[in-house]
Amino acid sequence: MKNVDTIAVLDFGGQYAHLIANRVRRLGVFTEIHSPAAPVSELEGVKGIIYSGGPSSVYAADAPEYNPEILDLPVPKLGICYGHQLIAQQLGGHVEPGKVKEYGIADLIVGDEKCPLLKGLPKASPMWMSHGDQVTKLPEGYKIVASTKDCEIAAVAFDSDRPERQIFGIQFHPEVTHSKFGMKLLENFIDFTGAKKTWNMKSYLPLITQRIKDQVKDRKVFLLVSGGVDSTVAFVLLNRVLGPEKVLGLHVDNGTNTSSLSSRA
Repeated sequence: MKNVDTIAVLDFGGQYAHLIANRVRRLGVFTEIHSPAAPVSELEGVKGIIYSGGPSSVYAADAPEYNPEILDLPVPKLGICYGHQLIAQQLGGHVEPGKVKEYGIADLIVGDEKCPLLKGLPKASPMWMSHGDQVTKLPEGYKIVASTKDCEIAAVAFDSDRPERQIFGIQFHPEVTHSKFGMKLLENFIDFTGAKKTWNMKSYLPLITQRIKDQVKDRKVFLLVSGGVDSTVAFVLLNRVLGPEKVLGLHVDNGTNTSSLSSRA
């Protein structure tokens, strides 16, 4: 999104990426979700990148497709759960099934209070764990900054001044409400990227309005509308931006019954 600081979230499956994006936006920074296989040109200009969690194993044959060149982009990065494991593996670390599979609350014990990601967190705090695999060997240059009882490598940082190696990895999920200081941790990452907290829905409207006009140009739009929140809001927004004469919606009722929609519907 032009003219606004943006954090990119790579979507590795499940609902993790959408929840992360929601949390970052609540902290005042615009967030866009991207495919992990996106070309690096698609991420040009972002202030930071978050690798989301996901249901797969990084060593599985059906692991999500991923563009390894993204890791070389000169912006700070945060890997969460699967994302943390993927970055570690790409840099030469090892990921294996954990001896103890953590599901639920675990106390995160901060080992490096000077780590920017952990600034302001108490020595021990409850964080939500949901993983069977874990990093068992760190890549060269990484250091452990926090642990839990059953996961020694619960949070790591890449000890480097190189912009493309300003990397943090965490095994837990700060985006869920069960992680008491999860929002603080995400805010710390935002602060580390230097992204300005200037985004809100009021400022977003003129930006999305211009994007719609740029993409549609002089064409008309045909939209399938399920009646859910997302498609209905999109239909109303398109009518508002483009005018009712350029938008036609088709209402799909449970995938069986259909009827046409106009802006008067």
